[in-house]
Amino acid sequence: MQRSVAVRARGIVVAMLVGACGPSPRPTSVPDGGGNPSAPSSPGGSCPAIDYAALESDDRNPDTRTIALTRVFQREEARADLVIAPAPFDLDVMRIARPGPPPGKMGGGFGLGWEGFDARWVAAATSPEVEAPLAAWTAAWKVLADHQRGSYLLDQRVRFAGSVEPPAAWGGLRCVEEAAARAERDETKAGEEVERTEQALRGVLEGLPSLRPGDELLLGMLLADRLPHPHDPKDAERPIALFTKVVRDEANGRELRARAAEQLARVQGPGVESFGPALEQVLALTEDPALKVETLVKLADVAEYGGDDARAESLRMQVMELFERPNGALEHQAWRKARILGELAEARLERGAFEQARADAARCAQETVADFPREPDPWGCAPTLAEAMAELAEAPAGVEVPLAFLGPLAIASMDSALARRDHEQAEHAGMLLLSALPQAAQVPEAIAMLMGIVQTEEERARLAEKKLAEYAREGQWTEAQRQRLAWDLSPAAVEEELAALMNPRRSPVVVRLPQAPIELTEDLRTRATLAGEACADVLGSRRRPVQVSVDTRGTTPVVTVKGAKTAAEACLLRATASRFRSVGPVRTSFGVALE
Repeated sequence: MQRSVAVRARGIVVAMLVGACGPSPRPTSVPDGGGNPSAPSSPGGSCPAIDYAALESDDRNPDTRTIALTRVFQREEARADLVIAPAPFDLDVMRIARPGPPPGKMGGGFGLGWEGFDARWVAAATSPEVEAPLAAWTAAWKVLADHQRGSYLLDQRVRFAGSVEPPAAWGGLRCVEEAAARAERDETKAGEEVERTEQALRGVLEGLPSLRPGDELLLGMLLADRLPHPHDPKDAERPIALFTKVVRDEANGRELRARAAEQLARVQGPGVESFGPALEQVLALTEDPALKVETLVKLADVAEYGGDDARAESLRMQVMELFERPNGALEHQAWRKARILGELAEARLERGAFEQARADAARCAQETVADFPREPDPWGCAPTLAEAMAELAEAPAGVEVPLAFLGPLAIASMDSALARRDHEQAEHAGMLLLSALPQAAQVPEAIAMLMGIVQTEEERARLAEKKLAEYAREGQWTEAQRQRLAWDLSPAAVEEELAALMNPRRSPVVVRLPQAPIELTEDLRTRATLAGEACADVLGSRRRPVQVSVDTRGTTPVVTVKGAKTAAEACLLRATASRFRSVGPVRTSFGVALE
């Protein structure tokens, strides 16, 4: 479970989002701030003063370049003459195995993030005696938050400076290590102050003759925060009783009740039957857009884990509707848009809504670049986008994605194309990456794949020469990758990952074009079978095979389907067109039927 501006200890956090599922944004450029630029920085001298705010990267040179998806996936193909000039091919009937049960979802569970405590939740709802200790506790948490963020950023600098010569303003590796150690000590002291003020706050709450609604919510959170994980349900009886009392009292404010319902779900956990209803109650009570997003995300994750994909998709659509409304309250959650779009795209791809999947995955790429400048595809949208374009045999017109996204997208497009025997598209995507984004981390992998795709020794020799000159020794590419990796990995791990990028481990790609009629026949039969398998779920049981003909003499395959119901016809038209690319000028006919 990752953390965004993560400040968490035993579960209660002050006004910050914690436990959010997914990677956290990282600085991309090498920040040259972080202290007094005029301070001495000699190896044995004094070190620059550290200002936590100056550690945050402002990304002075963001990469705003984009690339049109129509450049990545080209609908029309250049038709080269075959070595042989075949007559029309009649391949008889392709017998397709009946589809089995859908595979189960991978993974062993899911994570749930919870928004940290905010004093505004209990404003005007606590006893006067609570105000001062609550203010002291929240102030202590703010100090701890600053030290934890500063410690995290300084730890990043220590890792970076271990692999890359740091800017002079940092004062060298020694200064960065000293600053990180000092921040860690300050963080420890701040944590002790949080502990002291929390005990004082709880003492006041426990000593009150009667509790107001805000007192009950606050005390319940403090008690729940002390529970071990996992805990016995009996151990949570008191906080559950406090939260339940706040929720059920309709005289309380709706937002206070919503927060109590959220905490009730949190302390019970997703394994309890009342977990979902508690979150549903949050939605019914709150008007806070941020809390609605948090709650909808949880409900969607639970629904997906429980196998209710339709409900998960519907809930995620509600999240996107909230983001579409102009609302500053959701600015700190903007990173969720890309994640939700990625999940929607994947779900829609799985159920065959390829146009929607393509649109969602493209938007995922567009939304990601601002928050994750060093990781162009943190949510795994590139494979979904590549697969949707390959299945539709077309990229959407007028849609551009960040150029940095081309790295993972090109590799994914090559994989999707090769799975459909579309070697021309695979070669095109790989060559485009080499020319349009030669500094991408994925270039050596693209070269390795291209070595098995190109058909002449001259082409392979040129690729091998390029790999040796630019990607197999120290140079601009290796230095760029080292700087990118150094923020998050130890020096040894950086070099290990860099070696893996230079020499990617994947199964060799071997494309052998048919040279004789018998080889072409076998290739066409394989393509026909792939098309049939893609539509096995909708073929149905028919005595007569569905008849399919495809003409690839033009720049795009022209497919005709006879004897199929509407769903099967639409599927076979699409699947055949996408699997009869890179064939050459030939007419083919075949039947399709389930075994």
